[in-house]
Amino acid sequence: MSKRQNKAHPGITVEDMKQGVSKIRNPVIARVFRELNLIEQWGSGVPRIFRETYISPARQAGLIEYIIPEKPTSRFQKYRLTDKGKELLE
Repeated sequence: MSKRQNKAHPGITVEDMKQGVSKIRNPVIARVFRELNLIEQWGSGVPRIFRETYISPARQAGLIEYIIPEKPTSRFQKYRLTDKGKELLE
C-alpha cells in the first residue's frame, strides 16, 4: 500500500484515512464540535464516505459481495467481485 502523504494533513497517509485515523488541528474547535454533537467520533468521516459512495452502491448493483455474508459487521469482513462485477471489468 502506498505511503504517500495526504496534502490535506501532513503526517496522515491515504491508508491511515481509510482506517479512520484522525489528527486534530485545532483542539478547541474539535472539542466544541464534539460537545455540540456536530461530530460523532474522531476519524469516522472518510470510512463512512467511502462506504456510502462506493461500497454500498457496488453491493446494491450486484458488483461485489461480502466474503462472510452471515456476519456483515465482522471486523474480518471483506468484499469480492461477483460474476457481474468481473464481467464489467473485462
